[in-house]
Amino acid sequence: MQPSHTRLSLNSLACFFLTSCLFLTLILPEHSFSKQLKVGVYSNKPLVFEDEQGNFQGLTIDVLRAIAAAEGWELEFVPGSWTECLQRLERGEIDLQVSIAYSSVRSQLFSFPDETLITNWGRLYRNPFTEADSLLDLDGKTIALLENDIHAKVFSELMEKFSKQVSSVYLQSYDEVLKQVEDGSVDLGVVNRMYAMQNAHHFNVKATPMIFNPIEVRYAVPKGKNPDILTAIDHHLSLLREDKNSVYYRSLEKWFGQEGQPSKIPRWVKVTVLIGGTLLIIIFLVSLVLRKQISVKTKDLQIIFDSSPAAIFLHDLNGNILDLNQTMLEMYKVEKRRALTLSIADFSSPDNPLDILLDFWRKAFAGHPQQFEWIARRPGDNSTFPVQIDLKKIIYDGREVIYATVLDITTTKEAEERLASEQERLAVTLRSIGDGVIATDVMGNIVFLNKVAESLTGWKNSEAQGKPSSEIFNIINEKTGEKCISPVQRVLELGRIVGLANHTALIARDGTLRSIADSGAPIRDRASKIVGVVLVFRDVTNEQKMEEELLKIKKLESIGVLAGGIAHDFNNILAAILGNIELTAFRIDKEDTKTMALLNDAKKATRRATKLTQQLLTFAKGGDPVREETALPQLITESTDFVLHDSKITCKYSFPDDLWMVDVDSGQIGQVIQNIALNAKHAMPEGGTLSIRCDNISNAAMESLLSVDVGNYVRITLQDTGIGIPRNIIDKIFDPYFSTKQEGSGLGLAICHSIINKHDGHITVDSTTGRGTCFSIYLPAILHGNLARTNTGIIEPLTKACRVMIMDDEKMLLDVAQAQLSVLGHEAIPVMDGVQAINRYQELQDAASPVDLVIMDLTIPGGMGGQEAARKLLQIDPKAKIIVSSGYSNDPVMAEYKKYGFVAAIAKPFDLKGLSDTIASVLKSL
Repeated sequence: MQPSHTRLSLNSLACFFLTSCLFLTLILPEHSFSKQLKVGVYSNKPLVFEDEQGNFQGLTIDVLRAIAAAEGWELEFVPGSWTECLQRLERGEIDLQVSIAYSSVRSQLFSFPDETLITNWGRLYRNPFTEADSLLDLDGKTIALLENDIHAKVFSELMEKFSKQVSSVYLQSYDEVLKQVEDGSVDLGVVNRMYAMQNAHHFNVKATPMIFNPIEVRYAVPKGKNPDILTAIDHHLSLLREDKNSVYYRSLEKWFGQEGQPSKIPRWVKVTVLIGGTLLIIIFLVSLVLRKQISVKTKDLQIIFDSSPAAIFLHDLNGNILDLNQTMLEMYKVEKRRALTLSIADFSSPDNPLDILLDFWRKAFAGHPQQFEWIARRPGDNSTFPVQIDLKKIIYDGREVIYATVLDITTTKEAEERLASEQERLAVTLRSIGDGVIATDVMGNIVFLNKVAESLTGWKNSEAQGKPSSEIFNIINEKTGEKCISPVQRVLELGRIVGLANHTALIARDGTLRSIADSGAPIRDRASKIVGVVLVFRDVTNEQKMEEELLKIKKLESIGVLAGGIAHDFNNILAAILGNIELTAFRIDKEDTKTMALLNDAKKATRRATKLTQQLLTFAKGGDPVREETALPQLITESTDFVLHDSKITCKYSFPDDLWMVDVDSGQIGQVIQNIALNAKHAMPEGGTLSIRCDNISNAAMESLLSVDVGNYVRITLQDTGIGIPRNIIDKIFDPYFSTKQEGSGLGLAICHSIINKHDGHITVDSTTGRGTCFSIYLPAILHGNLARTNTGIIEPLTKACRVMIMDDEKMLLDVAQAQLSVLGHEAIPVMDGVQAINRYQELQDAASPVDLVIMDLTIPGGMGGQEAARKLLQIDPKAKIIVSSGYSNDPVMAEYKKYGFVAAIAKPFDLKGLSDTIASVLKSL
C-alpha cells in the first residue's frame, strides 16, 4: 500500500493536468482574435536593444510584453534608427513607440500615457585626452549628438544660452557617438545615463560631471490615435509599480541591478521545473487542437488575403512571383495560372528603370519597408496605370520574401491633375490681376504672392513663403508713422472681411513708402473652417495725389464764389471813389499842391484797393484772364522792382533775346511775380539774391519735365537764397489761408496757383532747408507775335467828340461816368438798364441823332443786363458799337467780349486814362 502523501501527489497531479487541458482549450480560440501592434524599436540598451539571437530586450520591452500578455496583444517589432522611429510614429506607420522622452513639444506631435516608466537624464562623456569638466570648458569643442535626441536639443539650447561656440556632429546611434569620442573624431559626446550604465565601459571614454536635462521615459502612439492602448498602459503600469514582485521590478533588477553574480533561484523557476514534465504530457493534445485551428485560420486568412482592396504579391529578390491574391488578378486583368509564370518586371511599364525597382527590393530585404509610386502594366493589353506600392520583408514558407501591396491610384492622379490645372488657372488669374494679392495660412505665414504684390512689397514669392505676413506686408499710418494692426490678424480674430483704415502706407523691402487701399478676407474650406487669409491691395499714391489736387481746386472755387461777389460790389464802390477823385483833380487849381497831393494819395490808395479786389477776383468761379500778347521781361522786372525796391535783396535777371511771347493777362501774371518775390523777401530778411531767368521750353522738353506734351512753353524760374521751406509743409503752401507768417493772409501762393491754372500753365516748387527755394512757372508760348507796347500813362488828345450812351444801375456810378465823359469832351446819355438803353437808342436813331458808342454794365440786378441788351440792340442796329463794363473783370464775357458782340471791354474801376484809351481805340475803327 502506497503512503498517503504519494496518493495525494498523484491526485493533485491529475487534477492539475485536467485543469491545464481545460484552460488551454478555453484560451486558444481567444488568442486567434488578439490585437496586432506594430512597435517601433531601436538601440538604446538597457531600455531597448536587439540581443545576439535577434530578439528585442530591455526594460521597456519586458514591461510591454507583460501588458501585451494581459491585453491579448500580438507585438510586431519594427526596427530602425531613432530618427526613422520618430518619422514612422509621426506618419502613423507604427502603433506604438517604446523608450521615448516626454516633452511639451513632442506632446504636440504624439500622444503619451500619463504614467512614466522611468526617469533618465543626459551626460557628457569625453575622450581621455580632452580636458573638460564644466560647460564653461566647452568653447571651441566638437560635440557628437544623436540626431533628433531630446538631450541633443536641450544641450544645443544650453550652448546658445551660455554663448558657447561648439561644433555639433549628428549621428544615428549612441554607439556611433561613443565610438567617435573614443577615436578622437570629436572631443565629447552626449548620451543618456541608462545607455551609459550598460555600454560606456565598452569604449575608452571618461564620464564628466556634466549632467543635465532630467526627463521622463514613456511610451507614445500617433497623435490622436489608439486611446485604448494608452489607457491599458496607464492601468497596467500603475498596477505593476504597486506590486514589488512584478515584472517591472524584476526587469529593473535584471537590467540595472547586480546581474551576473550568484543569486538564489527564484521560486517561480522551481515551480516551472516541476510542471515541465506535465506540460510535455499535454503537448500532444495541444498540437491536435492547434492543427485544427491552424486549418481554420488558414482558410480565414485566404479569404482575407483575396478580399483585400489592395493587390498583393509575394515574390523573391529575383522578382519571381510566389503567390498573389484575387484583387491583383482583377486589377491586372490576368489569370492566376499565367500570372504565376511571369515575373514582377512583366507587370511594370517598360518606361520604368528596373535598377530603381531592384534598389527598392534590396532595401526592403534589408528590413527597411519601402513605399513609392510606379507605373504598372497589364500583360494582356500592355495598358498602363499609376499605382502606389508598399514593400516589406516577411517569412513565407520558411524563407524571406517580399510582401508587396499595390493600390490603383488612377482616380487620385486624375484628381491631382485637375487640381494642378485649377491651380495653374488660378495662378494665371492672380498674375493677371492688377492688384496685389497675398495669401497666408492660419498662422499668418505667407503662402503666396502674385507679381503685383512682389513689385509693391519688394519680396519675391519664393523668398516670402513661410515668413510672417507682418514682415512682408509692413504697414503704417502715413500721418502718424505708427505701425498698423495686421489685417491678417484682424481677419483671423473676426472671421470676416476687413478693410484698411484711411491713410495706410506700405513700407516696401527697400524702404519705399506707398499709399495703399486694401481688404482682407478669410479663406474657408468646404466645411467653412478658416484655413488662411487673402489680402488684396493696390497702390493709390497717384490717386491720392489727384484727390488732394481736386480738393485744393474745390477749396479755391468755394472761396472764389464768395470773392467774386465781394469784388464786384467793391469795384463799383471804387469806381465811384476813383472817378470823383479824378474829377476833383480836374476842377481845383493845379497850383494847390497840398490838395493835389492829398488827391494823389487817395488815388494811390484806391489803386491799391483795386489790386486787392483783383486778387479776390482771381478766385471767381468760371473767371478767365483777359489775355493779350505780352513780352515777359518788362512785366517781370517792373513787378519785381515794385516789391523789392526798398529791400537788401539783389535781383539778377537772365532773359534770352529770342524769348517767345506769351498770351496772358499781364495784371494777373504780374501779381504772381509780385507774390513770389514778396515770399523771397520774407525768406531773406538780412538780404540775399533773387535770380530770375526765362527759357523757351519745347514740346519734347515739357514731356520729359512734367509729362506734359500739349505745346511749347516759356519757363520763369525764381530762385532765392533764403531759409527754404520745410518738407513737412511744402505740400500745403498752395492751400488757401495756409501761412507761416503772422501778418500773412495765406492767399498769396494760393492766388498764384489759381492764376497759373487759369492760364493753362503749371507751377512747381523745390526747396532745401537752409539753402533756398526755387519756383518754376510754365506759361503757354506764342511763337509768332510782336513785343507789347509800353504804356506811358498819358491821355491821348481827343480826336473826335461823340455821343456816348452809358448804362449802369448805380446812380452814383452813372453820375461819375457822365462827368468823366464830359471832361473827355463827349456827350453822355445815361440809362439805368437794358430796356431803357434799347428804347432810348431807337428814339435817338429815329430822331436823326444817333448814338456813336454804348457802354453797358454787364450785370443789372432785377433788370436786363448788358449781355442780353447788346444782343437785342444789335438786332436793331447791326453796326452798333458797344463796350462791355463790369466790376467782375474775370467774367467770361469780359475775357471773350467779341464772341458776345462787343467791340471792347473795360473793367471797373476805370480811370480817365483807361476810359479815354478804350473810347479812342473804338473810334479809330469808325
